[in-house]
Amino acid sequence: GFAATILSAKVDDALGFGRIIRKNNEVVKIVEDKDADGEEKAVKEVNSAIYCFEIKALLNALDKIKNNNKQGEYYLTDAIEIMKNDGLKVGAYLTNYNELMGTNSEKCEVPAVFMGVNSRFQLAQAEKILREKILIRHMDEGVTILDPNTTYIDDEVKIGMDTVIYPNTIIEG
Repeated sequence: GFAATILSAKVDDALGFGRIIRKNNEVVKIVEDKDADGEEKAVKEVNSAIYCFEIKALLNALDKIKNNNKQGEYYLTDAIEIMKNDGLKVGAYLTNYNELMGTNSEKCEVPAVFMGVNSRFQLAQAEKILREKILIRHMDEGVTILDPNTTYIDDEVKIGMDTVIYPNTIIEG
């Protein structure tokens, strides 16, 4: 088995994403966009920041992570290269956006599950995408939402078919 598995996807525009770097088709490391050189920036397979780790391997790698990058940050992604250098197996499960986001994915600009959130603006963008997915789910189930732009429905809410939701509505619970 693998000491770490990464959920990855191939994209046309990898700007802002960490790149999955492979050698002989094996994952060797993840390079963050700001730290990537020209060749690494050309890589289209990106990191989703969704991982499965063997706990002992992760704890060992965390002790070795350094902040020697352009941001001076400690990157969890460095654990992948550390594990690989320690002789452990690391893999990536390559998925596609349509499978991950469902049949309505064309309505979302960037899949929220792959979206990096590094600022309050990016957090608001991610929240908007997730809210839109919730609204689409309800509309696909027969709920009429007159103004999706001013309607907020919590993820756990159950709404019956043929219900009409008016503008400026918040439903939580």
